[in-house]
Amino acid sequence: MPVSIKVIIDAIDHPLYIKFIGWGISLLVGNDLLFDTFGNARILKFMAKAKVGPKSIRQVFLSHQDPDHVGGLFAFLEKNPDVTVFACKSFTPEFKEKVKNTGARLVEVSGAPLEIRKNIFSSGEMTRMIKGKLVPEQALVIKEGGNLTILTGCAHPGLVRMVEEIKKSFGGKVKLLAGGFHFCDSKEPEVREALDALAALGVEKVAPFHCTGKIAYKLFRKKYLKNYTKPRTGNIITLPH
Repeated sequence: MPVSIKVIIDAIDHPLYIKFIGWGISLLVGNDLLFDTFGNARILKFMAKAKVGPKSIRQVFLSHQDPDHVGGLFAFLEKNPDVTVFACKSFTPEFKEKVKNTGARLVEVSGAPLEIRKNIFSSGEMTRMIKGKLVPEQALVIKEGGNLTILTGCAHPGLVRMVEEIKKSFGGKVKLLAGGFHFCDSKEPEVREALDALAALGVEKVAPFHCTGKIAYKLFRKKYLKNYTKPRTGNIITLPH
């Protein structure tokens, strides 16, 4: 049965929303894998609204350690510590120790791809220096037959680079690229260059959200037309065959 992706919360990029609700994303992959945990404890309210009980989750996948992706983790673990948390090896020692102290099982993902369960993998940790700080990040890869779905949190290592490396590791066609693309501070020429590179890599469909940015939303929509989807909170992202 194909894996589904449900958007538990994709906070809108608006100052008042961010001030009073928070910022970040959280997704349900399949029936029991939580991808990122929003930016604060309101993740539990959003899960309840999406009819996803904390006790139903078996695995938690953290794309990277920015607060808008891990801020709700410990509120969630108070409700259900009986999970396996997949985090990049380069997350801070303090964060990893705090996870283990909750009773959760911690799996540290290094630079090599890692199978999480049948057909679902971590891309392996990728890193990039941003403003003098090393930022580790991993993408979630769903492989069904020769088709790949790539799910990014923020794509800090560079969206094109991440797709390139994942294709080298897994082979196959990128049928869907979804998640935060992190062009929020990018100018149009940079986005267009990335679009050309993604086309050359054979990315067939896109579903950008979170930190993608207004300019990029417009350009991705124009480039991909019917193969463009802008997910909203509560939506199901349909994986192409």
